[in-house]
Amino acid sequence: MQKLIMDADGVLLEYDKAFITYLRKQGLNYGQEYWRHPGFFDYIERFSHTQDFGKMQAPFGAQRSIEMLARHFDIHIVTAPGDKPNVVEARIHNLTSLFPAIKTDQITCLPLLASKYDVLSNFDAGSIFVDDNLLHIRTGEDVGLQSLWFKEEPGMYFSGEREAESETGFKPIVGWPDLVIEISEIGRKYIREQNDA
Repeated sequence: MQKLIMDADGVLLEYDKAFITYLRKQGLNYGQEYWRHPGFFDYIERFSHTQDFGKMQAPFGAQRSIEMLARHFDIHIVTAPGDKPNVVEARIHNLTSLFPAIKTDQITCLPLLASKYDVLSNFDAGSIFVDDNLLHIRTGEDVGLQSLWFKEEPGMYFSGEREAESETGFKPIVGWPDLVIEISEIGRKYIREQNDA
């Protein structure tokens, strides 16, 4: 079965909405470009130890899509929320509660904002990788994965992504309906190639 590797924050979980709400509770109205403000990393670290961190919602269409995709793909989650036991426990509980098709042993939690290179390089070249961070997408491409840059909503960019999109013409897939179509097309092509081999 073809492997489908997915990020959690910004793909399976509405991280930005939850984090922006947390910042507002701290008296900070940074909006979607919170990463441009000094000290944002400290707030990310603090947020990961709150109860709200383990109660994020899934983007529209994600739960039903994962339920369907799990029948055709071996799904793995590679996420970098932090490696403190309480953070890992909250992340795993959040994901398995929202997505019953995803089991604990299919989730890899890395240190906060860590590179995904070592984990991704262990997957077969025919695997599909979905992430909302262009740096991780480039890592996926570097290790031979079919990498799909995803945004749950238009205009949700990290540092340098808007410029990279302008320079390269490389655009993210926006929304779960379009993501499922793209994953399904890649999956059908993979099956045809396996049958022809």
